[in-house]
Amino acid sequence: MSGMPKKRHPLGLLSGAVQGIRDSTARIRRRLAGVRAKTNTTTANNRRRKKTSPELQDYLAELQAKGSRKKVIRDFRELAHYAYVFSPEHYKSQLNEEDAKSLKSIGDIIHHYCDCGFSLGIDPSHLFDTDNYFSKYPDIKESGLNPMVHFFKFGIHENRYSMDDIHFMRKMADIKKPNPSALDEIKEKLQKKKVGIFLHIFYPELAETIATYLKNIPCNIDIFVSTKEESVKTLRGIFERINNAQKVEVRHFENVGRDVAPFIVGFGTEIPNYELILKLHSKKSPHSDALSGWFLHCLDNLIGSEAITATNLKALLSSETGIVYPIENYALSLGIQHDSCWGHEDGNYAKAKPFLNRHNLDQIKRDSQFRFPTGTMFWCKPELLKPILDWDLSWNDFDEEGGQIDGTIAHSIERLIGLSTTEIFRQKLQTTYCGYSHSKQHLSDKLVIEKRNKLKIDGFEKVIQFKPQQLDQNWSSQNNTNPKSLHIHWVIPNFTPGLGGHMTIFRTIDYLERCGHQCTIWIHSELKGNDKPNRLSSLHKRVIDQHFIPLQTDQVYMLGNNQGDLDLVCGDIVIATDRMSTYPVLGM
Repeated sequence: MSGMPKKRHPLGLLSGAVQGIRDSTARIRRRLAGVRAKTNTTTANNRRRKKTSPELQDYLAELQAKGSRKKVIRDFRELAHYAYVFSPEHYKSQLNEEDAKSLKSIGDIIHHYCDCGFSLGIDPSHLFDTDNYFSKYPDIKESGLNPMVHFFKFGIHENRYSMDDIHFMRKMADIKKPNPSALDEIKEKLQKKKVGIFLHIFYPELAETIATYLKNIPCNIDIFVSTKEESVKTLRGIFERINNAQKVEVRHFENVGRDVAPFIVGFGTEIPNYELILKLHSKKSPHSDALSGWFLHCLDNLIGSEAITATNLKALLSSETGIVYPIENYALSLGIQHDSCWGHEDGNYAKAKPFLNRHNLDQIKRDSQFRFPTGTMFWCKPELLKPILDWDLSWNDFDEEGGQIDGTIAHSIERLIGLSTTEIFRQKLQTTYCGYSHSKQHLSDKLVIEKRNKLKIDGFEKVIQFKPQQLDQNWSSQNNTNPKSLHIHWVIPNFTPGLGGHMTIFRTIDYLERCGHQCTIWIHSELKGNDKPNRLSSLHKRVIDQHFIPLQTDQVYMLGNNQGDLDLVCGDIVIATDRMSTYPVLGM
């Protein structure tokens, strides 16, 4: 048989097989091409990743020569591209004196973070919260990955952040909350001040909103408005209706220089006539998701209420402070830190260089870091603007509107306002985030939660103020006959499609029960209407036991919708498990 010729496949079958292989190969190639394209696009669009400096390249070579651990070398190589996120001063402040002194260079700091810093919970800077990243994403903690490496390689593309905006802005703002007594403290002084309001309204549909907020300024004001020719009459009527407006002047200017040219050139002769000024404009942000909601964010935090306005003005009236402006959100702050304060292109710095030379500000370089009122909405002492006004800019110096997102003289002046304050007049810029608890966003969130729970929630503000709730150290001697067992009450979401996390909750309860603790479960948003009290639910107990994990407790209740029902949720500890249950629990 070995000498017999091999059986040939029929030609049709052979050609079909070949075609199948070709089709499969083509499909694989298309998939690979798609993956490569996606990878290349991600890499091309990742402007956060900078070229490693020669200093850090040499440091990396030394680590390799010393035979450092491969994981440390790999992480160092990656984070060297993001060295700008590390703040040596901030990093060392979290270490003991001896360890801090041993870190001589940025390479030492990145190496320390890669070697042991991240596992100790050290933050590279205020822009990255190591422990919070681990807390939010336990899968990363369990994997042993360096959280900052994961964030820049994967997390940021998966919308994983070490801090949300509220967390970041509350943490970083100089002015964190309104001072109820601020108005009484400054009222007499404020009445003697001339206050000018300078508005650029390109979007007239936002004028009514601005006018409503201006009523929160607790003194007489003069209002100057720049706008389109066809909007002059309408806007004059809107702002003349404001009770505290003593003077309203609406002018039409050319559409050049965004909001900055009308302010500096159009109203340049008016600015010095005032002792305090507020600059606003009708901001819309077609260019960047990082700026979505920026308009209301600025209004809420600058003039969101009388108390907020007075708090900001009290800070401004200090001899040390020249500008108060709304704090940037997390994404914007990360971008500023990456690009340097001059932006990611050279245009802003190049157009500001004549001003810097004129005032001998040689210390300000292309990569300098400094504060400036992002978005050009701020409270200000007008004398700080004198160097810019004396620059004698004309309309011809400003760029015609072309949808630019950077590189114009207007963007340069935005930065120079900050530099004039700090470098020429030696005054501070303060950021404010004292308006959130009075903002429309806050009230909207609160209204939604109250409506869904049919409750007036006294605890909502506790969440916003981030007041930590700690277990009484003497819990074992209170409300409990067994010092080794806690009575734990859980408020959990119902089983409506779209709500999740139940398995994690029940696994935790199961574990605690096996440790000897007693658990009671309250299911919220199941009973509609205020006339239905709490009641035991054998149905929900069966759902838990049959579809999740059999639990020891038979205390499973549907939570009623009035304060009396909430008072029954007690025990040694009460745990909220989702956003909807957080506010009622804190309101108990």
